[in-house]
Amino acid sequence: MSTPRIDKECLIALVQERPCIWDTRTEAFHVRALRDDAWDEIGEEMFGLHWLRCRSQARLKMLEELQMKWRSVRNTYRKELSNRRPSGSGRRRKRPYYLAPALCFLRPLMEPRLTADNLPEQQSHDEATDTEASSPTISLHSDGLEAPEAPPAPPPPSEETPPPAAPRRTPARA
Repeated sequence: MSTPRIDKECLIALVQERPCIWDTRTEAFHVRALRDDAWDEIGEEMFGLHWLRCRSQARLKMLEELQMKWRSVRNTYRKELSNRRPSGSGRRRKRPYYLAPALCFLRPLMEPRLTADNLPEQQSHDEATDTEASSPTISLHSDGLEAPEAPPAPPPPSEETPPPAAPRRTPARA
C-alpha cells in the first residue's frame, strides 16, 4: 500500500489545532507523549480508513512522512520570514510563499528574540555628543569651518625601557 498524498493546507490546519506540536511556550509541548498522541490524531484525520487498516509499522512510516512534510512547510515559512527585505533595498521581488497566510500563527515564535550581552555599557550617544562639544577645535579654513584637533602623538620611549634586541645571527657552517 502506498501512502496517500498529503494535503499541506489540511496538515497545517490540523497542526494549528494542536499547540502541543508547535508552540514551544506551552507546557504540553515539552511532554513527548502528548505530542505523539497529537500526531496520531492528525494521522487518523489525514488518512482516514487507510490509517485504521494499516499495521503499526506502516503507521509509523506515514507519521514520519507527515512530520517531515510539516518540518518542510514550517522551515520554508521560516526562511520566507528571514529573507524579507525592506522596501527600496533594490532586491528583485519574489513571489510570496503561498502557504504563508495559513502559517501566520507561527510568526510570534519565529520572530527574532531580544538578546542580552554581558559587556559593559559603552558611552551613550548623549555623553558622546557632550564630549565632542567640549573638545577643543581649530580653524582649518577661512570660511569658518572647524575640525577637531588631531589626537596627541604617543609619548617618546622612556630611557628606562631598553630598545628591542636585534635578532641573533648564527654563523654559517662550512
